[in-house]
Amino acid sequence: EVMFQDDFAQDRGWTVHSGQSGAASLLPGRLVVAVHSPGAMLFSLSPAPAMADFYLEAQLRTELCGQEDEFGLMVRVLPNQDHYLFSLTCDGQARVSRFISGQEAALVPLTHTGAALPGAPAVNRLAVWAQGDQFHFLVNEVEVFSLSEASLPSGGFGLTARSRRSPPVTVSLL
Repeated sequence: EVMFQDDFAQDRGWTVHSGQSGAASLLPGRLVVAVHSPGAMLFSLSPAPAMADFYLEAQLRTELCGQEDEFGLMVRVLPNQDHYLFSLTCDGQARVSRFISGQEAALVPLTHTGAALPGAPAVNRLAVWAQGDQFHFLVNEVEVFSLSEASLPSGGFGLTARSRRSPPVTVSLL
C-alpha cells in the first residue's frame, strides 16, 4: 500500500527555507537542497505521516558536489530532529548514522559499496526498509547494509545534503 508519493507538481507541504548556508526549494518536478557554506548540513522534511514500519524509495540526482560531500534520506525523524540518516558521498561511499540531541553516531561507517554512481551529475535510487528494529538499506536496488537499531521507533522522512569541505553541494529529489 502506497502511503505517500510526490511528483512535486504542486506544493504538498515539504519544509522549504533559505539562509546564509543555503536553501531547500521546490521547483517543477523536483525538490532541491543546495548548500552554500563549508561544513553546513541542510534538509527538507516531508509532509508524509510519521511511520514505524515502511519501505521508502527516492531517486536523488547530484547536481553539484565534491568527493566528500554527502546527501541522503532522513528516516524516523522526530519533532526535535532526532533521526537516522542513510547517505552517500559524492565519491560513491555509503553510511548510516543516528542523530540524537544533535550528536551523530555512525551505525555503519563510510563504506565503498560499488552500488552507487559517484560524481555529478549522477542519479542514484536510495531505499530504506524498516520493520520494527530491523533496517535494510539499498542503493540502486542492491542491499548494501542491514542492521538492528531500536533508539527511534517511528518518525517522519526528509532529504538532506552536507558540504564537508568546499561548497556548493546541490541535490534534487525527483
